[in-house]
Amino acid sequence: MPALGRSNSGRKILMAWKTPRVTVVSLALEINSYACAEIG
Repeated sequence: MPALGRSNSGRKILMAWKTPRVTVVSLALEINSYACAEIG
């Protein structure tokens, strides 16, 4: 459903939103080192 917004001049404007598309990209990377984390 479109949303109503206001422009800088105060006029009502109609805003249309598109549904975001999710894309999964496999990088096939190897983790070869880990950083130490401080606890406390």
